[in-house]
Formats: sequence, structure tokens, C-alpha cells
Amino acid sequence: MVDLRATICVAVPEIFSFKVYTKFHQYLLQQGINDFPVHIKINTGMNRLGFEVSEVENLANLFIQNKTMLVKSVLSHLVSSETLEDDKFTQQQLHLFDTACNVFEKKMSYTFLKHIANSAAIFRHSN
Repeated sequence: MVDLRATICVAVPEIFSFKVYTKFHQYLLQQGINDFPVHIKINTGMNRLGFEVSEVENLANLFIQNKTMLVKSVLSHLVSSETLEDDKFTQQQLHLFDTACNVFEKKMSYTFLKHIANSAAIFRHSN
């Protein structure tokens, strides 16, 4: 039986802007921490939070240069993958997400998780 009191749980922060990246990078430097796992949020059309696809190459270069963080996953959110009328927009979002992930994959020397599909997308856009 596992003693859950002895289990260490580390929250993986979500980085969604250069401001958040910079603040967290400075904190990690002060603590002497390298390769801290983070989730990277990409804005593919929901327009709440996230890096624009055009910013991803600069972000990847910061990861390579600074080495304080390690990309655990890249994520985004689909606006309305459950709605037939919005399928074209969902496909555009998926394309933007793939583009952003491809930039990271080409720059990084390691793999990471990619997640964008909500329940509706899993059922309606699984190909």
C-alpha cells in the first residue's frame, strides 16, 4: 500500500505570456532551478490567454537559451468543436496548433505532450 503522505505533488504551471515567462524565469534563477516542467498555452482562436503562433519561435529560443524551464506540454482550447457550423473554424484552430507544436518540435531536443481536444473534439474530429 502506498503512503500518500509521503507522495510529493508538484504543480506544473501554465505559461501563457512573455510577462509570465519572464517572472517565472526570474524566480527559477533566484532559486537556482533548471528544467522546471511547464505547460505552454497557445492562442488558436479563443483569444483569452496564450502565445500567438507568430511568437512561438521566439519563445522556443528563450527555452533553449535560458534552460530554466522544460516544456512538459503544449495546449490550447477549441472554441466550439461540438458545433457543425463551426467545423471550419475548428479545423483552422487545429492547423494553428499543429503549426505551433511543429515549431517547438523542431527547436527542442525532446518530446512533449500536445493537448487541444475537448470531449466533443475527441468524438467529432478524431482524425
